[in-house]
Amino acid sequence: MRKLIALVLLVALSAQVCGQIAWSPSDTDKGRAEQTVRDFLKALRESRFEDAYGLLAPGMQSVVSLDQWRDSEKEFSRVSGGSPRYANEAAIPERERSAQPQ
Repeated sequence: MRKLIALVLLVALSAQVCGQIAWSPSDTDKGRAEQTVRDFLKALRESRFEDAYGLLAPGMQSVVSLDQWRDSEKEFSRVSGGSPRYANEAAIPERERSAQPQ
């Protein structure tokens, strides 16, 4: 019984200590995430829906098919005026901005 109590206390203490250690992404992780977002938005701007869909998380792909997602993106574009611009223009590299239709 003492061993069981000691084990339960050890597990509880480990959970407490581990729960207080904050994870922070590395600079490499941050760079990869930023590049993925840039690639995703560029694919949307260029109407490359299959490429953009491929960058979605597997969980998102499991709840919406490519056809459903493409249709919703096209509908959003139609309703919003069809502008190929997304989010923060400053986040788009100048070489890509100059290639965008006005």
